[in-house]
Amino acid sequence: LKVHIPAIHLGASSHGDIKNFEMEKSRNWHWMWSKFYFNKKHYGYLNAYKKVFLNLISAKLKFLYYLFTFNSYKKKIYKMRLSGLVNSMIGKKSYYRPKLDD
Repeated sequence: LKVHIPAIHLGASSHGDIKNFEMEKSRNWHWMWSKFYFNKKHYGYLNAYKKVFLNLISAKLKFLYYLFTFNSYKKKIYKMRLSGLVNSMIGKKSYYRPKLDD
């Protein structure tokens, strides 16, 4: 017997608004780092590079776009994506941690 229980996911609700931006930067950094790492681990470096190539180009272009349009929030998000991806591509361990000083 299968029972379907609907659930409501309240993303990023475990912390207040003050920490949301730090968590968002961390989420974006780790998402891109993991995407490359997973694909490299299971399919090899070249296939991983092919898989994330469009993400790399997109993050670069969006970072530059938001830099020139003075959208500081989005600029920082795409900088984090780019940083996570590049760090994974050069073989660095997952090191980024959000700054959540209380």
